[in-house]
Amino acid sequence: MEKSDMMYYTAYILLLILLGVWLLVWAVGIIELKEMFLFWLFSAGILMIIFGTVRTKEAPRGSTVLIGGGMLLSILMLMLLAIITDLIGGWVGAAIGIILIGIAGLIILLLSMRR
Repeated sequence: MEKSDMMYYTAYILLLILLGVWLLVWAVGIIELKEMFLFWLFSAGILMIIFGTVRTKEAPRGSTVLIGGGMLLSILMLMLLAIITDLIGGWVGAAIGIILIGIAGLIILLLSMRR
């Protein structure tokens, strides 16, 4: 089995493990079901960023898509979590989310220009 195949299967297994961990946290009563789902999606975004930065022998195809998608998913889930838990208001969360997504896009653009 090649390293890229191992990364593919490892990513799905880790997503399943994280789903179990967040379900356990919900079942114990620490967080609500909607927060559990958002935390799981946030964890998936972080995994996308991690697997987008891991290099194999060959030049990775779609690594910037993984990193960008992971950043976008992570930012959106953090904003939704902040809005759901009433840490910030809806419009403030939307404004901060737009700013962070713009910064993430700028970082990805600058990283892709270096290559």
